[in-house]
Amino acid sequence: AASSLEQARTKDPKDLNIAYHLGLAYFSQGDYDRAEPLFLEVFGLEPRRENLGYYLGFIGYQRRDFVGAAGYLRANVSTDPAFRQLATLYSGLVHSALGLRAEAEALIEEGVRLDPVSPLTAPAQRIREAIVAARREERRFRLEARANFYADSNVRVIPTEDGSPLVVALRDAKTRSTGNLFYLRGDYDAARTEHHTATVTTSFLQTLNHHLPD
Repeated sequence: AASSLEQARTKDPKDLNIAYHLGLAYFSQGDYDRAEPLFLEVFGLEPRRENLGYYLGFIGYQRRDFVGAAGYLRANVSTDPAFRQLATLYSGLVHSALGLRAEAEALIEEGVRLDPVSPLTAPAQRIREAIVAARREERRFRLEARANFYADSNVRVIPTEDGSPLVVALRDAKTRSTGNLFYLRGDYDAARTEHHTATVTTSFLQTLNHHLPD
């Protein structure tokens, strides 16, 4: 099919039907690099073509372009219940990858309702259970600590020489030092709902000069 469609596209490169079906042929072979440009060409002129949003969303998901995939899956149009379920379930996976677990859970539940007897229902329910478990296990308190080493050539911040006696005297003082920089940050999720989180944050920053501590 791909070979015949390639010949047809050579004869009529502007025909969107040929482009779409050639993209499907490549997609079926797992050749997403060649399928995607053809699908994008069709999407630019006919964004509501049957199942086109699903194909582009699937490719985006495989490439971990979750934001782009979410948009294509949201725009998908399909009269086939199986494709509607696939698009909804992949949209749930995309939202989960983006950290939007409440939305992901709702989309997967919707996908299950679209066809409760589908072979996809059981794995979809397991994915939903994993998302629910992950939401429950999210820690309310998070702590980040960092320690850096540095070398400073002008710890005292002495100005450049301008001829005045004070500056000349200052420039003879020791001003070089190695040191450490310490950073500590704590976050606490004080309140959580299905769609919102209120977080309290505090942080601490300290420099320590080894040779000029004062």
